[in-house]
Amino acid sequence: MRHFAPLLLSAFAPVAVADDLKAPTPGGPSPAAALVGQLGHPDFHTREAAGKKLLALGERALSALDTGRDSPIPEVAERCHTLAAAVRQRLDTDDLLAPTLVELPEGEQTLRMVFDALNTQSRYWLRIEGDQAVLSQRVKLAGGRRTFWEAVLAVCEAAKLELMATDAMPHSATRDRPAVVGTVWLAAATDRP
Repeated sequence: MRHFAPLLLSAFAPVAVADDLKAPTPGGPSPAAALVGQLGHPDFHTREAAGKKLLALGERALSALDTGRDSPIPEVAERCHTLAAAVRQRLDTDDLLAPTLVELPEGEQTLRMVFDALNTQSRYWLRIEGDQAVLSQRVKLAGGRRTFWEAVLAVCEAAKLELMATDAMPHSATRDRPAVVGTVWLAAATDRP
């Protein structure tokens, strides 16, 4: 029976976390504010658990953490400062890694119009290597919302273009005109064996 005790305790741990994150009682502190209060608890494990729960709350905990940074208790103020920075960093990272969604224009349009639409909606710039006359080519696309890279692949298929490998990209960057980060170079598709 002694071997099962840790297993039973760990099985009930998620319930305890969920209880702390319930909706606040009317007139009472928010779950995040209650957890901030626990950051000054005399028991180290209670403080650590409160910090983990605040991290799990993420953006919903920021207001309480920002308020807690002004706490007269140094432990609470320092933990709130550290946790708020960690939450903001996670939010920034999630934003950076989130796929860029674009609306692919529907119907037949010139490649230039499609590129302009995608460039406007994204943080990328589609560029053609070589003959710029290809931008006058008309392509027919099935419109709709999708990730930027799904849209680029759909455009490449419709216009018979291909993404250029990084070692094949034009080396037009100079000291006076540096390469633009986020540029996506496309070229006319080559026949492959």
